[in-house]
Amino acid sequence: MSRRRMLELGGKGLAVAATAGAGITLIPNESLAIDWLSWFRRDTQMEHGGKVQSIEGRAFADQKPMQVGQTIRSGQQVKVSNPGSVVIVLEDNTIFKIYGGAIIELALKRMEESIIRLITGAIQAVVPAGSNFLVAGPAATIGVKGTVIYREVFGEHPAPGKTIEGDYPIPAGVNDYFCGCFGDVDFLDKHTGEPFHTAHSRYHEAYFLDPGTKNMLVKAPMLNHFDQGIRELIDLQPGQKHDASWLKH
Repeated sequence: MSRRRMLELGGKGLAVAATAGAGITLIPNESLAIDWLSWFRRDTQMEHGGKVQSIEGRAFADQKPMQVGQTIRSGQQVKVSNPGSVVIVLEDNTIFKIYGGAIIELALKRMEESIIRLITGAIQAVVPAGSNFLVAGPAATIGVKGTVIYREVFGEHPAPGKTIEGDYPIPAGVNDYFCGCFGDVDFLDKHTGEPFHTAHSRYHEAYFLDPGTKNMLVKAPMLNHFDQGIRELIDLQPGQKHDASWLKH
């Protein structure tokens, strides 16, 4: 497998892996042929970092003000003021936007592997074809291969989410949300890392991740992120741009 990326959003749980591809169908015993299991056993020694491409508002790395062009080193904690945002580009042209109010920790072990630990808040990621990563949150872990995702960890008393139609209340007791904006998704056993379901999405298949339900996934609307914002993030990629033909707005 070429050029891996791993993002970890605080906590352990069900694992969900995603790869670029094509409404949601769950397929038992058919995975994306990616060795996600080995990712669960990897050392996380930190060596590299990402480049800050843009900042809106104020942002801090280890409590020090961040600047455009700065390299965020592995092991640093990034905190973004609200309102505000930070865009960071990794070496393989993966680009992600950290939204205001978010706190993350970045770690890279060699150029092929990385971890982002989202403690709270939201992140949007655009990942080139051929690059892989895992995304873990309070209720789930998600693995992505060359696709577009949005992830949000809510606070204790979250405000209603924003949709195209208006406000949408966050269900009580849920603090984890994931949208596979475009791509295929593997669901992995939280202990072994073995895939047990695959889902396919061509356009914004979103879920509340609720450990209180049987399969943890509760269908959700497209919250707090929109096509225009994804298009703008793709436009910021310094190298080859991710495919944007699937976007509708």
